[in-house]
Amino acid sequence: MFKHNAYFIETLTNTHVGTGDSDNGMIDNMIQKDSRTKFPIIYPSSLKGAIKDHFKLYLSTSNKQQKASKLMKPFTFQAIFGEEEPGNLFKKSFETLTTSLIKVALGEKSDKSLIDEINTFKQKHDTNSSELKQRMYLYSRAPKQGLIKFFEGRLLTIPLGSTKRVFYHTTCPHAAIDYLKNLLRFNCVEKSEDIESLINFFNYLQYKLYNSKKDFIVFSKDSPNTQQDIIIDDFENGICFTESQEQQEDNFEYKKIKKLIPHYFSADNAPDYINSFAVFHDDYFRDICKSRLPVIARNHLSDTGESTNLFYEEVLPGRSLLWFMTGEYQFKEDVNQPKYDKEREYFIKGFKFFEQKLVTDTIQMGANKSIGYGVTSITKIAKGGSSEQVEN
Repeated sequence: MFKHNAYFIETLTNTHVGTGDSDNGMIDNMIQKDSRTKFPIIYPSSLKGAIKDHFKLYLSTSNKQQKASKLMKPFTFQAIFGEEEPGNLFKKSFETLTTSLIKVALGEKSDKSLIDEINTFKQKHDTNSSELKQRMYLYSRAPKQGLIKFFEGRLLTIPLGSTKRVFYHTTCPHAAIDYLKNLLRFNCVEKSEDIESLINFFNYLQYKLYNSKKDFIVFSKDSPNTQQDIIIDDFENGICFTESQEQQEDNFEYKKIKKLIPHYFSADNAPDYINSFAVFHDDYFRDICKSRLPVIARNHLSDTGESTNLFYEEVLPGRSLLWFMTGEYQFKEDVNQPKYDKEREYFIKGFKFFEQKLVTDTIQMGANKSIGYGVTSITKIAKGGSSEQVEN
């Protein structure tokens, strides 16, 4: 079984997590998208790879460390992210010892050199044989793909320029409801009644947009009586949703909704977030994601600095917000015994170290690191990350 946690990914700069494909038109390098909705996504393999590469910055060369060390032990790293080759954990060390045993038996090696190798192995892995046995037993009961599994990153909001604000954080009912239902389905939040209220609200907005034949709904007080003046991107047929209008029409707890929107749709839970939030008709939002994302002209330079090729690259703009989930492996009942307490605590500390760095570091995702692309920040949804220092 897995315990699931949900996180935001906020793109701090333009981000290109590519597919290697073109659109057979102007765009040479496209970003990853859902094949059904055409919404931008980050494939789980790409997401896990980016996070794994980041944690290699903390990877120690030995399992023996001081308590105050801020590095990750190789055993912890492989336990969390999985073995690069199944069955490879400690494989080389054990193979070396096995070879030495054979050489001792054949008289090709002294007993003393074998003892030295065994001591070196124990020192490197910082454990006595019984502790190693128990830790390996727990590990043998877990999936070798890693104790943390990663789901794809899905788009939640994307910034679009406006005549009334620098930009609006825009989404659509389909994207919002899919996100909220998954928070419930995987038990990622504590207050399910809040999520139910938001699902009902977005169902209502979906109905209102379809029946009014409007492009979008905003919640800003900028221009309540002249909503025709609000243009987002090239869309100008919008509705300004006000509290008084809402109370007359639908009897929603709008004050509650206004507090919940920042909590579940903003990475920093900004109190005035609702004023820069816009909900588009599903079809128009799909069109924006499919063919209206920023495209940047790039020059390929030779070693001598000459331009050899002009190409066009699609990007997910900075200040976009995606969400993803992780599944944290829960050990089975047969290992929930007092004699394994110390070993279970080892893995629990590994999980804590992982989450602590995940939500405090900026993480590079996708291509073009040298020109500032792909800088992202990860935040735990509806819950704060731990700030206590954790032994890894």
